[in-house]
Amino acid sequence: MLQGGAKGANEPSYVISSSYFDTDGYREHSGAEKVLNNAKLSWNLDDGSKINWVTNYVKIHADDPQGLTHDQWNANPKQQVPFLKAI
Repeated sequence: MLQGGAKGANEPSYVISSSYFDTDGYREHSGAEKVLNNAKLSWNLDDGSKINWVTNYVKIHADDPQGLTHDQWNANPKQQVPFLKAI
């Protein structure tokens, strides 16, 4: 995270943050990825008013291996359901 404060009126202050998450997952077809970015700029004006500018970016992808029957889990607990392999 980056953060900076204004020293006086009519000067901007800001906060910027970013995060990233990535996993292959325990089971087949169970990976996930997330990208998150945020920024906020603020100006305190001489007349006492304030201007804020906020922007956000989110990108999320997650695979779902679906549930397994007891027999499927006993055969291979890391597998995905068979119909997903055809997709």
